[in-house]
Amino acid sequence: MIEIQSDVLQTIDRCFSEFHNASKHPGMQYAISYRGRVIHAGSLGNRTLNPALPMERDSISRIASMTKSFATAAMLRLRDQGLVDIDAPLASIAPRLTLVEPFAGASLRNLMAMKLDLPVDDPWADRVLDAHEHEHEAYFARPMLQAGVGRSTCSYSNLSYILLGRIIREISGRSAMEYISTEILRPLGLRDTVWNISKENRERIARGYRVDSTPHVEERHFTCQSDGVVFGGLWSTVDDLAVWLEFIRGDEASPASWDDVLSKPSRRELWRAYSTYPAQPERSLISGQPINSKAHYGFGLVTHTILGVDYVSHSGGLPGYGSHMRVHPESGLGIIALGNGTCCRASTPCSFALHHLILSLEPSHQARFTTVVDTGGRVAEFALSGGAGEPSDLFTYNVWQDNLPERFAQETRKVCETLGADIKVESIMCLSGYQGEVIFVGSGGTRKLSYSLAPVAPARVQSIEWAEA
Repeated sequence: MIEIQSDVLQTIDRCFSEFHNASKHPGMQYAISYRGRVIHAGSLGNRTLNPALPMERDSISRIASMTKSFATAAMLRLRDQGLVDIDAPLASIAPRLTLVEPFAGASLRNLMAMKLDLPVDDPWADRVLDAHEHEHEAYFARPMLQAGVGRSTCSYSNLSYILLGRIIREISGRSAMEYISTEILRPLGLRDTVWNISKENRERIARGYRVDSTPHVEERHFTCQSDGVVFGGLWSTVDDLAVWLEFIRGDEASPASWDDVLSKPSRRELWRAYSTYPAQPERSLISGQPINSKAHYGFGLVTHTILGVDYVSHSGGLPGYGSHMRVHPESGLGIIALGNGTCCRASTPCSFALHHLILSLEPSHQARFTTVVDTGGRVAEFALSGGAGEPSDLFTYNVWQDNLPERFAQETRKVCETLGADIKVESIMCLSGYQGEVIFVGSGGTRKLSYSLAPVAPARVQSIEWAEA
């Protein structure tokens, strides 16, 4: 078992509480998982407003697009059984469907990795979750707009996964909902992960609400009735999702029975990097400073790399709901949050919390982050003093051979004059284990000072450059 210090748990609890209080969402449940089990959990607010009933650990909530990894696991299972070639053109895999480009010539691999250059369709697709089969099929036969980002970049497409659900039926001979339930959910014991809520569990539902009105208005209830729901139709709980995070991790010590569902290599394949994904800066709870992350889309999962540490995640958002799950594959620690307000951005506290948790347990990761940020503080002091002088304990020998000291000092003074007398450091961003940025703000605007560290210890700056923020 793992030991987490009480102050770390208190910080995480406070993070979720502050997020919930500021977000105006009716309720939220969150959990820290470790190798398939919830080891710490919290519930905030209400699962229903009329009557007012509290959110609880076993409340059942929609997980929206977090459903996608269940669909891709089903597809890889079909592949491993020799029933489909995921690199064959979709037109040859599903000849009975009328498919236009880019669908017809695309492969299942590109479909699952969101590499079809289609427009991001979250608002549009959310409202067709409970459409009938013939309505979904009609979309694949219509002309498609292109996003213009290219085929190497992830352009998030729910429509692609609506088609994926229909193809699961073509290959398996069963509805996608039935196949995923019988071949994935039930063997893993995920009893509360369902497409539609049974009568006996209706009292446990976290009802979804709009948060842009006072009082909050309950959103329309979606009923899953077609193969296309694999893009976002599942309900679940934090305990079931803890098991799912451990399953996708593909750890060698996982139960042998799980290999009958999907082999470990195939489970790890779900989060292999297939397409680049637009990344958002994440903020460290330890320092309060932003940290830049790189991200890639796999098969229904996103891999974020922060300071050389990988985190596997996916968010979910629907009218009335917002969710996030995230795991650190190396340790098996995970974070799950389910909220019942429209598109509750649960990824925000989850990313804070897991990053804080891993840094608290891994001194090497903390040292890497601290080195870049602390050096950035010294770089900021140097700049605010006018950028004059050549402190040997801060810079490597090449810096003032590559940059004329007088020119850098002149540019630094000009930046300080432009920003004004109220110039100050807004933040120090850690871009990697050796790169950072200092953001300066003042009444005259914002500027950025980029720096990188040389590959020798102790830390020394090998390059420094002013740029527009």
